[in-house]
Amino acid sequence: MVLTRDVPGVVLKVEIMGRRLLRTEREGWIVEAGAGENWHDFVA
Repeated sequence: MVLTRDVPGVVLKVEIMGRRLLRTEREGWIVEAGAGENWHDFVA
């Protein structure tokens, strides 16, 4: 993202990292990922 001028509000840069396995079930796993995780790496 490129900001070409001041933004009249709040700008957030999300860098919440982390992954964890919440539980396993017969149908699959329930996992949690921080908003800063790389999606491709996470699902791979």
